[in-house]
Amino acid sequence: MNTLGRIPDFNLFGETTAFPDVVHCERIVDRARLHDWTIAPHRHREMVQLFVMKRGAAQARVDGLEHALKDDDFLYIPKLAVHGFAFRRGAEGLVLSLPSPIVQLIGTGSSEMAASLGRPILGQGGAMLEALSRQLAEAFASTSTYRAQLLTALAQALLARVAEIGAQATAQEPSPAHRRMLDFDALIARHLGAGWRAADFAQALAI
Repeated sequence: MNTLGRIPDFNLFGETTAFPDVVHCERIVDRARLHDWTIAPHRHREMVQLFVMKRGAAQARVDGLEHALKDDDFLYIPKLAVHGFAFRRGAEGLVLSLPSPIVQLIGTGSSEMAASLGRPILGQGGAMLEALSRQLAEAFASTSTYRAQLLTALAQALLARVAEIGAQATAQEPSPAHRRMLDFDALIARHLGAGWRAADFAQALAI
């Protein structure tokens, strides 16, 4: 096992051997119940992961930020992001592990897509992502002649959809400056009759 600081660095969770397949697919229940439904913080050097929650709930911590997963949510985790989970017992869904070359191939030629896939993404999957993840699970379990090519194509289609959802969410977020002005407006409304001075507002906004 390699370590960066004190965080375990795995190929899959708990495995340090070479990546076992074109992609890897398993059910959340099969992995989580082995660890009493709690996955300790760790990271992956050479792969990304996509958690697709079908039913249930989980609390995830990714690079120090908390995320709550519920029915039909997904969570994309880029490589080297430190992440851990506390799953509700009986949670159902898929864990898709995709090695870095697949991510690099789809990001080639698109800086926007590469940027989107370089950060964690939490969202509602919708019908398309659900169908793609199900098809990938079926292809993973198959022994078809072109299994590797099918897995690669489905994995890249999934990543494209995830990147699109991530880009849309980022575009809808206000910029830091705009968010600060919204906070300032809210403080003015809240303390209109309190005689606040500029220094009071600056202190409340930590600027």
